[in-house]
Amino acid sequence: RTSCPKHIKQWYQRRVRGNCVEPLLEDLALGTLKINNVSVPDPDCPSPCVYTTYSYTISQSEYPSQSVEEEILRNVGSQRGSNWDIQKIRDNYLKVHIYFEELSTLEMERHPSYLISNLIGDVGGQLGLLLGMNICSLVQFTDYIIRFSFYQGVMRLIRYYRVKNKNDNK
Repeated sequence: RTSCPKHIKQWYQRRVRGNCVEPLLEDLALGTLKINNVSVPDPDCPSPCVYTTYSYTISQSEYPSQSVEEEILRNVGSQRGSNWDIQKIRDNYLKVHIYFEELSTLEMERHPSYLISNLIGDVGGQLGLLLGMNICSLVQFTDYIIRFSFYQGVMRLIRYYRVKNKNDNK
């Protein structure tokens, strides 16, 4: 799956069905792709999840070869009739062998190089190195601020009531 814009996907699917992928990809690579006479900017499509390529080599030889001509002529003659000669067999028969060039596969995986967990760990590590702090120190510091603020608030209330009691007693 890719996150290509919808109009690019539709255009691509239409061109693939028409068997003209290479001109489309060439236009896309050169930045000259036009859809409905509107120039398409670089779509910034990520690589596909699964991509399969096959390399091939073509070789050919005459079929049937001279070493098996007589045997093939007998087999075809018995099945098709005696009017088949070697030239007619060569014009109408084909023998295909498909071999793999290599029996190995190459798998490529894409992973993000820097995750959010790495960022948090790096920032925490740098803060620890710079300030000499860790999570425990941060919790202790927060606890100290809360206790200090609470203590200051209580002390103000006590002072307020002492002043109020003195004023009431006068």
